[in-house]
Amino acid sequence: MKLLITFLIFINTAPSFAQESKLYYPNADAEKDIRAAVIKAKKEHKFILIQGGGNWCKWCIEFALLQ
Repeated sequence: MKLLITFLIFINTAPSFAQESKLYYPNADAEKDIRAAVIKAKKEHKFILIQGGGNWCKWCIEFALLQ
């Protein structure tokens, strides 16, 4: 039983250990990127969806990998 619990804990946390790539860039200029997105969206008559997150957030990483 202890082996099964250990295995389940490992399987649940393994993806977070494997996630070394940066999905979110803390040094990015968000204002500049948003401004450019607004200009492009106005030209193309589209909407903008802004997604915020962090490389430390498991749910943010899961969401980003679904895209």
